[in-house]
Amino acid sequence: MQHWASFSPEGKHIVCVSTNGHSCLRDGHTVDIKHTTPGVTNTVQQTLKSSLGTITILCLSFDGKYILIGTEDGYVSMSDITQGVLIWEAAGYHNMRNMAFSSHEDKVAIIVGKSDSPTRQVNFLERSTGKLLSCCH
Repeated sequence: MQHWASFSPEGKHIVCVSTNGHSCLRDGHTVDIKHTTPGVTNTVQQTLKSSLGTITILCLSFDGKYILIGTEDGYVSMSDITQGVLIWEAAGYHNMRNMAFSSHEDKVAIIVGKSDSPTRQVNFLERSTGKLLSCCH
């Protein structure tokens, strides 16, 4: 079993997930469990069902409401963890190195590139739809 954790950028929230679908949202300051989150659990389970790979990266939004999950087979999903709703999913983002939300949370960035290559590609997507806005090398 594998486990992941991600802090929201301002440090107020921590989301913890595992491949068996268990998840919780923790207070970023005290590390106390705020609650187990069916929204995260549903999101993780949906991602694992839709993907052929295991989770390799995740990112939590500033407000702790949205989560981006990436898998080893290039699959990305965006979900509202407070509602347990999958917002969008996309394929083709192999070798993900990093993910981030913009400060206004209207865009996300996904950085991809092989570990043995200095070349990276930054993909900018619309947060609400997953539509690719632009990319650069």
